[in-house]
Amino acid sequence: MEEGRKLLGFAAEEINRAQEDVVNYLVCHNTRSAIVHFLQCFLLKYNESANDEAVDILLGKCRKLDDRFSHVDLSAIVCSKSAIAQNDCYCLDMTKLQGCIKTAQQIERMVSSVVPAY
Repeated sequence: MEEGRKLLGFAAEEINRAQEDVVNYLVCHNTRSAIVHFLQCFLLKYNESANDEAVDILLGKCRKLDDRFSHVDLSAIVCSKSAIAQNDCYCLDMTKLQGCIKTAQQIERMVSSVVPAY
């Protein structure tokens, strides 16, 4: 959980900079990595395999264990602009970036209610 929180904190700090100074790739990459960490923590709590790195696969596994995850909308983290590789895409739209962070915060709250903070 701690690593996910650090990554999400980095993303939030970056997006709070002046718009012309924001490095969009950092926001997207750190947010997506935080989400992966949160979902993996949840799955490990239930002794489930958490090796998959694809967010949609991890989320699907979490949904099977806890119905609250069915309310998570991944459309906010689907990048629509530039792609370096499948997990390295990023958006240029600030509203889209803020949506990514909100989705990560939603997942963090759900996982935190089950997984103790270390």
